[in-house]
Amino acid sequence: MTFSYNSSLGTDLDRVRFLIGDTDNTDQLVQNEEITFILTQVDNIYSAAARICRAIAAKLSRNTDVEIE
Repeated sequence: MTFSYNSSLGTDLDRVRFLIGDTDNTDQLVQNEEITFILTQVDNIYSAAARICRAIAAKLSRNTDVEIE
């Protein structure tokens, strides 16, 4: 699995990464292959970004801790 981002926003992959805020290669949220797959499932980069954000939210929601006193 790979990660790439170019701030020139020359590709749909770079544009989606920019829209979802996943531009730091030291703190990656999704892989190129995941973005590429979603881009084949939707009509535009905005729909792809929305789907990926929902997937990231679901992934990160597993990391929550709840303490009830």
